[in-house]
Amino acid sequence: EYTIDRASFIDNDVSRYDLRWQYSGDRWLNDMHLTYEDSAWVQQPLVGGNGYILTVSDYNATNGFRENTRNIVSSGPGSGNQDKGQKGWSFQNDLTFSGWDAHTLKMGVKFKQVDLLSTERNFTNPQLYYDIAQSTDQPYRIEFGRAIPGTPGGVSKSDNKQFGIYIQDDWEVNEHLTLNFGLRYDYETTPAYEDYVTPAGLAANLRNYPNLQNSDIDVENYISNGSNRSAYKGAWQPRLGFSYDLAGDQRHVIFGGAGRSYDRNLFTNLQKEEQTVSYAAPYRVWFTDVDGQCRNGGGCVAWDDSYLTEAGRDQLVNSGQVSREYYLINNDLKVPYSDQFSLGIRNAWDFGETTWNSEVAVAHVRSRDGLSV
Repeated sequence: EYTIDRASFIDNDVSRYDLRWQYSGDRWLNDMHLTYEDSAWVQQPLVGGNGYILTVSDYNATNGFRENTRNIVSSGPGSGNQDKGQKGWSFQNDLTFSGWDAHTLKMGVKFKQVDLLSTERNFTNPQLYYDIAQSTDQPYRIEFGRAIPGTPGGVSKSDNKQFGIYIQDDWEVNEHLTLNFGLRYDYETTPAYEDYVTPAGLAANLRNYPNLQNSDIDVENYISNGSNRSAYKGAWQPRLGFSYDLAGDQRHVIFGGAGRSYDRNLFTNLQKEEQTVSYAAPYRVWFTDVDGQCRNGGGCVAWDDSYLTEAGRDQLVNSGQVSREYYLINNDLKVPYSDQFSLGIRNAWDFGETTWNSEVAVAHVRSRDGLSV
């Protein structure tokens, strides 16, 4: 259950403008676009302050621990606090040429300049967890966020540039067979990822972290000096297709194709690396229960009422009794892509004055190198 003050304000604004110019001749068709977009998504709690989560747990008499913790009521300000968006312009031109006998050539180019913004300051409203079977005065856990001094404090920006070009030939070999050949190339720069520098203190901790010593993880692959990352340059995407008209009357047509398609790594994932070094969320602290039990299995902190205040939580952070998490991205980050194959048949069936159209097809898509956080 949630109380009304748990609600968040969510705003989604999108503006797009498209200036289009089209020209056609006997053999040419040209379609040009100049566009601009501005979109933003904001999530903010309706009120500020401390949030409270009432829970209940099962007591295991064998080991003396509480298990299967379940939320009963969530009250007070929520933990979400984000502001994300992008804006920029693009130019695109597509050209179709049909002056070559039995061939239709299609080609195009696109350039896009896009400014990306991601602000994540979750847990600016601390969240306190209480076990109603133990105490509603003392929490057993707290989660809260803090901006790191001298940093953007959870704000990530990137001035991205995207470029794409393609060419395709639709070749009518005869009245039965049509072949399609195509090639596309895409390239994108993401300065927030490519120019990122791992903070010296974090790099030193990673190199000295005992759990990484003599492991199969080369930590140097995740430490960036600002010049050992580059945009992916291998996004070549060939496409091959065909259609075969059995009788030459478009009533029964077998079709198929194969090709590769590259996607992009979403900025909402790439920015996590920079975001987690400038804003710590959540700091998670476990407190010793009123009966002396430590639900974290060790490392609990004695509760103090000052932890309900920002100054008290600052003391927790400064005392080194809390831990935080970081996201690391490989310096040789791959771009996700999919290989696609399809085969099918289209049919037109006559039943008196009625024509029924049908299509049966099978498709196979194999995707690789996707990034998720």
